[in-house]
Amino acid sequence: MNINKNKQTDIILHQVTIAHPNQTIENNLLHQCNQRFEAGHIIVITGNNGAGKSTLLETIAGLKQLANGEIIISNQSLWTTTQHRPKTIKLNRPAIIRLGLAMQQVEQQWFAETVKKELLYALKPYASQEQQVEERIHRALTRTGLEEHLLQRDPWTLSRGQQRRLALSCIAVTEPDWILLDEPLSGLDHRGKAMLIDFLQKYQAEGVGAIVVTHDLDVLQPIANKILTLHEGSLADDTVTKNVASETVIETASRINNIMQMSNISSLNKKKLLEQTIGIDRMQETDKLTECEQTKELNDADNRKKSESKFTSASYFDPRSIIVSYLLLSTVILLQEKWSTLIITTIVTLLLLWPIRTLAFKHISIIKVMFFISIIFTAVSAIQFQPLSFDWSSAAITGQRLYKLLLVMTLGLPMMSLITPFRLKRAFEQTFGWLSKYKVPVAAIGLLITLIFRFIPLLIEEWQRFSKIVRLRGKIITKDGRLPFVAIIPMLIPYLRSIIYRAEQLAEALELRGYQTIHTKPHYGYRLQFQQTDYRLWMLISFISFVLMLIEHYVSL
Repeated sequence: MNINKNKQTDIILHQVTIAHPNQTIENNLLHQCNQRFEAGHIIVITGNNGAGKSTLLETIAGLKQLANGEIIISNQSLWTTTQHRPKTIKLNRPAIIRLGLAMQQVEQQWFAETVKKELLYALKPYASQEQQVEERIHRALTRTGLEEHLLQRDPWTLSRGQQRRLALSCIAVTEPDWILLDEPLSGLDHRGKAMLIDFLQKYQAEGVGAIVVTHDLDVLQPIANKILTLHEGSLADDTVTKNVASETVIETASRINNIMQMSNISSLNKKKLLEQTIGIDRMQETDKLTECEQTKELNDADNRKKSESKFTSASYFDPRSIIVSYLLLSTVILLQEKWSTLIITTIVTLLLLWPIRTLAFKHISIIKVMFFISIIFTAVSAIQFQPLSFDWSSAAITGQRLYKLLLVMTLGLPMMSLITPFRLKRAFEQTFGWLSKYKVPVAAIGLLITLIFRFIPLLIEEWQRFSKIVRLRGKIITKDGRLPFVAIIPMLIPYLRSIIYRAEQLAEALELRGYQTIHTKPHYGYRLQFQQTDYRLWMLISFISFVLMLIEHYVSL
């Protein structure tokens, strides 16, 4: 096999550290990793679920910033700074344009009305003449086996296998130096897997490298130059798996048959048979690997226990207790009129948030935005034009009101995160179910509340997903997570289309479950009940509210 040994197109990870997406988990997904991916090689990355394989792939593709270290592609750093803004980093276009990434859910990344327009969108960052564009499209379709008569089809109407081929075509049309694939074998039949193997081998013969994240190691092992396991923050060569997998099925079956002929199979225990089958050395290495995996699972469990308090469990408090406690505390906060009592209230609020600080940190960006908006509104309210001056008393009044709202929001966001949509719906139905006797649509209102709580996060997730796709396929070189206004415009229609598609799926699911057709009295298999923890919460919040109101009263005298 002809592999290009040109080191100019190697990918080098130098002291790379990738932080965990969940900021409350201290361990990094990757810690001070040094790794070289040689040009023309096929590298397979495996690991347990949640180990960070997809995050690693997206980081190499420039979709996520590094916590530390450097990624070098073709002797160029992936992230660069400018002379005018040395502290501001952005993607290096000459480096990022050499990469082509297909994410895991390729079926949901389509933008355009037709297959051809999808390919043209992928080519948008590359300056090519019209004739070269047509040639590139033809070569890409030939490599992936996607029929040319599908060019005018809507990508959403293609079969799953055809959409997978289209995703590979969107990479092939850019003619990259490196192909990055996230779980490309998922959902593929034998024919699709054979197509993928042929696709990778043809590119490998031309010196194009590939980094593939997968759980299906058996399919890719025969063509892989290196197999890496993401384990406990490091990328380790999976030599045990390669050695065991390098033996063919016929060789293994022949050796087991010889063992059975020489020995009484009934007298062999499982361990002895395995030792004679794969070798004692390999058996010991496999045992060590298993112990490492078990140790990692225990460490992950310990990390979760450390990062999550028992108070963050959705089942620890009744939703009605949380809502009533929040309303009572919010009322007390809004009734404070003195800055001295507001300071005391702030300290009390922070103490109450401490057990659920992991949930509060998830909303820190929203709180920051609200904080800066409050400062701006406070400053604007104090500006006097006749004559031009700054009224500090007006600023203090406005600032105090906005600060109280900020405090209420800071308390409410993590507290509401303790309530799942299902438990909120059940709490509403159990509390106001008696109103159904008076023809009040309690069940419909409860369903609406659930859908609102579920659909709002869906809107945010879909926006983040499409933003990621735009940055990936459009090779946007701005700071991580930010899109220029020009890049947002072509994203709006696909985003709205995806939301409508999700809404149609939801409507079909509700129809199948019999909503608006079944009018019998519901039978609940699960009912909320107040526990001792709820009564303790009420007593604590009532006591705190009483003390704060007493302090406010005596300070005002």
